[in-house]
Amino acid sequence: MMQRNDTFRYHLKVGRKVVHRGITFDLERREVEHQQEFPGGLIVQVGRATTREAGLKWERKEARRPYKYPRGGAPRVPGGRWALWWLRSSALCVLVATVASINFGHYWLAALLGASLLLESLFLVTVKN
Repeated sequence: MMQRNDTFRYHLKVGRKVVHRGITFDLERREVEHQQEFPGGLIVQVGRATTREAGLKWERKEARRPYKYPRGGAPRVPGGRWALWWLRSSALCVLVATVASINFGHYWLAALLGASLLLESLFLVTVKN
């Protein structure tokens, strides 16, 4: 006996980001259900309708894959590891330059660099928290 192709595979997208993957018998009903959790979300059908068994297999396989972000990379948010590394390294450079300026008698440059270091430190604390 041949099984019916009555199961739809879908991606739920908010903007260009896939926030959920799943299978359903009724795409419109499922989209309405997802609207409560993801307002503005849109269901995009993936491939053709398939059997329930093949849909479940696809869903298990997709569950192991991480969600993709637009343009191939994770969003860089304030406080990410990259941002903290950059701030720490630049703060260290400014600190070294400040000490060197004081040693060579350029106090005006030391004051300017010290103010820069203070601002970076405040920003670093703000980003970290």
